[in-house]
Parts: sequence; C-alpha cells; structure tokens
Amino acid sequence: MQNASNFPRLETSRLILRAIAPADAEAYRKLLSDETAYPYITDSGPISAAQIHDRICRNQALFVQGSAIYWALEYAERFVGYVALHDRN
Repeated sequence: MQNASNFPRLETSRLILRAIAPADAEAYRKLLSDETAYPYITDSGPISAAQIHDRICRNQALFVQGSAIYWALEYAERFVGYVALHDRN
C-alpha cells in the first residue's frame, strides 16, 4: 500500500509529472469541462467546481490503495493536463 507522501515526481527537460494538488483544481476542472475533451475523459459530462475536489481526493485515495496513479502534467509552472495509469487486476 502506498503513502501519499511518497508520490513519485518525474521531471524531464520540458515537463514535470507530479501529484494533482488542490491548487490545480480550476485548471483541472476546465480541462474536464472542455466540450472537445470531456467526452474522451468522463462519461458524466462536464465536471462542476463542486465535483473537482472530490475527484482530486479520489485520485489520491486510488494512489494510496495502489490501484491507480494520476500525475499532473506541469509545463512552464502551470497545469496543462494529466496522465493516469490504472491497475487492471
């Protein structure tokens, strides 16, 4: 079982992959509410501001359980997207 404090941080010359933080909430919500993007990301339609906090907490819980990891993609010190890996077992 993982611990939230040992979330892996990966850095390349252009990107930082890190835990999605509460400070990312508005940019994350905008991504999940973009009408050209959300059909590929979520079945429930655009995400509201009220739902995004729950989603961030769920992502953290999935990491702690060892069943998924959600990295924020940071470029030029701003959230530009995310990538997720799920354990299918």
